Amino acid sequence: MAMSPRSLLTLCALSAPSLSACALVLGISEGELGPTADGGDDDGSAEASHGDGTVPSGDATIALDAGRDSSAAPTVCGALIDNFDDGTSEIPPCVGRVGRWAAGNDTTKGGVQVPTNGALVVPAAGGVDGGGFAAHTTGKGFIERGADIHVMLNTSSNIYEKGKTYDASHYSGITFWAKSKTLRDVYINFPDRSRYTEDGVCKGTLCGDYYGDGQQIGTTWSKKTVKFSQINADVDGGAAFDSAHLYGIEFHIAPKSDAGAGAAFDFWIDDVAFIP
Repeated sequence: MAMSPRSLLTLCALSAPSLSACALVLGISEGELGPTADGGDDDGSAEASHGDGTVPSGDATIALDAGRDSSAAPTVCGALIDNFDDGTSEIPPCVGRVGRWAAGNDTTKGGVQVPTNGALVVPAAGGVDGGGFAAHTTGKGFIERGADIHVMLNTSSNIYEKGKTYDASHYSGITFWAKSKTLRDVYINFPDRSRYTEDGVCKGTLCGDYYGDGQQIGTTWSKKTVKFSQINADVDGGAAFDSAHLYGIEFHIAPKSDAGAGAAFDFWIDDVAFIP
């Protein structure tokens, strides 16, 4: 699958005052990435209803927490990354995995995103189960590198931090549920050590050109799957994708698409989980 060039996006952090005001570096596409031929999974099974309060993940079933006790000791990580139903921007903490959801964009003059650039994503009512919560972003006018919502996997900051990666090597990819106000392509990027500038592994245009894959998002909730074996980068060469050192996951709207440059976007993400 051919992908168009990606380059670095520097976002201004709203928190962590000890860090540079513009220290959040994400790789997002300058153009279109082709979604997979089948647009991901929508198997029409009973999984869509979540009537029993669980979310499937491979051969396991993970309970959906209605809330979170922040004083409780971290537990061993399961496949579920976040179902958003606790209403916070934080993912459920577990041993070796902690993070927050935040928004980001290329700061095009006149561009508008909700939440704003660098702000934490607070879940909104209206999840896939009809009564829960989900991550939601809207916006328009980003014509340089686009906009996204993203999650860190091993830092409580809202920026990636050198060396603070999560070992996802025992998983084969992720699943998530998504819907959009209009039919749109959303690109799922996986910032890892091999392409993160600060780690010193990549060189030149390879830096910030994160491995990823595109998925077509329709106007009703549907389940999507992205396998690590199917992701690639715009620029060939350099180190292979390193799932053992994963910084986060990005859900990105490219600036150029069938909808037009800088076109409006309005999409939801729910029940994000790793798969075995």
